[in-house]
Order: sequence, then structure tokens, then C-alpha cells
Amino acid sequence: MSVEQLEQQVLALSPDERLRFAEWFDDHRHEIVPGDETPVAQQEELLRRRQEFLDHPERFERVRIEAEVTGYLEGIRREVHARVSSARPG
Repeated sequence: MSVEQLEQQVLALSPDERLRFAEWFDDHRHEIVPGDETPVAQQEELLRRRQEFLDHPERFERVRIEAEVTGYLEGIRREVHARVSSARPG
């Protein structure tokens, strides 16, 4: 069965049946669509950083309001942009 045929079949379902299908699909998505596997090195780095935070929370800056988050992310964006721009040949 093609995707188009499957789409037609799903759209032909009643609203209640579509809802049941959507719930079923959500519950079984991991069986149908292969997941993105996080590389082992990346998993190890995430675990290392998490442990660092748990061991030394005083080293991390707490952000309390959305404006602080926006400002923090904007600073990161400017830094990355500056690094990429300076790395490109003129």
C-alpha cells in the first residue's frame, strides 16, 4: 500500500476512528519509525555535564525570567556568529 493510499484510508475514517488511530500511532510510533540514536560519545558527554551540574551547581548560572534566557541565547548567537565569520576566508 502506498502512502497516498494509506492517507486516503485514514481520511475516510470517522472522526472517532481517526482519534483512535492517532492515539494508537502515538503509542506505537517507536515501533514504526526508527528513532534517532544518540551517539555513545554524545550520551557520555551529556551524562558528564549532568554529573558536573549535580556535583557543582554553584558553577552554573540560574536564569529566572524569559528576558534573561533571551539575552543569554542572544549572547551565544553573537559569539557563534563572530567565530564563524572570522573562520571564513575573506
